[in-house]
Amino acid sequence: MKDSIHKHLVAYISDLNTSKEIYDRLVGMFKFSNENQILFLKNKLKDIKKGKGEDIQSYFMRITEIKKDLLSIGEAIADSEGAHSHCPWKSSS
Repeated sequence: MKDSIHKHLVAYISDLNTSKEIYDRLVGMFKFSNENQILFLKNKLKDIKKGKGEDIQSYFMRITEIKKDLLSIGEAIADSEGAHSHCPWKSSS
């Protein structure tokens, strides 16, 4: 199993003996990484603003890309969490 791991990760697992130990270590490392990525993307989505001179289509494409990035790491976003929930033309009832 160690032979199939990228070289930059070998140092993190070289002291382990079983596949389960290796799996658990790698899952722990990437879970932490994903949690940080999720937090970063959610903040980016929350803080996104339409740029001066940017058209609406480009603005919504940027929002869509962030949402796709979140989905790709297993985090679904409710419409109420997205940037468009703050749009002036959407009622906030």
